[in-house]
Amino acid sequence: MPVLASFPEPLAPFVARLEALTEALTLPEAAREAWWASFWEPQPLAGRINPLRTAQGEPEPDGEAVTRAAATFALPIRPAFAAGAPLPHPLAAWSFVAEPHARTTLTHSAPFQDGTITLQSLSSQWAVWLLDPQPGEEVLDLAAAPGGKTALIAAAIANRGRIAAVEAVKPRYFKLRAELARLGVTCAQTYLADGRTIGHKTPQRFARVLLDAPCSSEARIRFAAPDTWQHWKPRKVREAARKQLALLRAAWQALAPGGTLVYSTCSYAPEENEWVVAQLLAEAPEAEVVPPRWSPPCAIPGLASDAIPATCSPRRLPDLTPAHAAQLGHTRRVLPAQGFTGFFAAVLFKHHQTLADDAHA
Repeated sequence: MPVLASFPEPLAPFVARLEALTEALTLPEAAREAWWASFWEPQPLAGRINPLRTAQGEPEPDGEAVTRAAATFALPIRPAFAAGAPLPHPLAAWSFVAEPHARTTLTHSAPFQDGTITLQSLSSQWAVWLLDPQPGEEVLDLAAAPGGKTALIAAAIANRGRIAAVEAVKPRYFKLRAELARLGVTCAQTYLADGRTIGHKTPQRFARVLLDAPCSSEARIRFAAPDTWQHWKPRKVREAARKQLALLRAAWQALAPGGTLVYSTCSYAPEENEWVVAQLLAEAPEAEVVPPRWSPPCAIPGLASDAIPATCSPRRLPDLTPAHAAQLGHTRRVLPAQGFTGFFAAVLFKHHQTLADDAHA
């Protein structure tokens, strides 16, 4: 592959792992080349209008709010989705994209300072679209900092309901509180706590749970920017996977029967994605990975357990029932394209009884 002709020497293990993953994903050559080329390109820039800071209480149906804001405030933004095209979620009408070099212009603008707009990747917004919280519900955002997804949940429910936003790291916790204040969130309570303890403290309480888990941030790696990869190590991937599983167990315990949990990362590593989900499925017979209501065109199904490269498996994968094994294909890995950044997401539904019991009911 021409785009692999050169890369930073410390990233040789990362490149070897990613080569194995691209083979396992059986991508068309064009998609493979585009994925690898993305490591030399700047991160896409995206954001959204914040309905909690606008006069209108509901999302515009066709993205006119973005066009209007661009004209009113002279902002270099444009709607993320074409006018008249079906929207993946009503809130997507507020989503915008911009050129990467416009970041400073946007963050120094008055609409950003007062919370009328905010920067947030389309992939991060997608995680909340998948969660689809409803007004009046009680929602848990585990590992909530820096607060963009918490604020989007609040926008989705129009500040009607309750969000428990949990963050374990003190500096990030204060960033979370500041961000929620900037964006006009009034329905969230913030907690400085280890997310791994939440399941025991609030068992089966929340209608919806979002776990955008701390990860190795592989999708943010840019070969020309050492600050994006200098801390990456295979060991970090393994450590992240162990912490992610502990957080997912806690999140699942906190989810009420009949509820929905979205698990996501900005890593490509199967250890942090399919392996974590597979482990939960092996432990929770009442769990079901359901197909996402909408996926970006650049998203591909997750790997089946027998397709995960040996170089990307921290240990033997758990034995799954045939039904659970097939459900790994309902997870989605987003490749960077069309304004979306690299991402992984799984939507899990919690049955009132095990799937086997449901089948014989």
